[in-house]
Amino acid sequence: MIKSDSNKIKLNKVFLKGEFKMKKALRYLLFLIILLLMYFLAVKLNYDFYTQFHTGYMQDFKRYIFINLISSGGIGLLLGTELLIREYKKDGSWYIDIPRLLLLCFPSFLLSLMPVFFFMFPVGNIPIIGNFIMLDRIPLNIIIFNILFGYFLITSFRKK
Repeated sequence: MIKSDSNKIKLNKVFLKGEFKMKKALRYLLFLIILLLMYFLAVKLNYDFYTQFHTGYMQDFKRYIFINLISSGGIGLLLGTELLIREYKKDGSWYIDIPRLLLLCFPSFLLSLMPVFFFMFPVGNIPIIGNFIMLDRIPLNIIIFNILFGYFLITSFRKK
């Protein structure tokens, strides 16, 4: 209990905003478990790819892009699931947010495919672009842009 006569501030009780609900906590726990499982799946698939890639038996970036689209894009989809559920509970008809799809989702998908474009087109021979695309020979941007792609894709579905 804090009292101050000079500032006339009275603070008797402090409450946290919201309350603990078991159903919501279980949903978040399930969300966390699925997120961790998808993360470990992505790590396992990427590790298998890297071991095969460095042994020289397989040098297929298309497979790597697909593995990351499924694993990392799935993580992005999962991150946007709560917003989709919130939209699902609203009344109204579904629509696709075309500007979000074209200005956020499509470019993030194209940026996740940059290593493929890097090897298919001579643009990758320009040193600045090549260094941007392949950071220390680890295509981390594939993972980041696939997560963004999955998130932007699922959050493009809305209700009026």
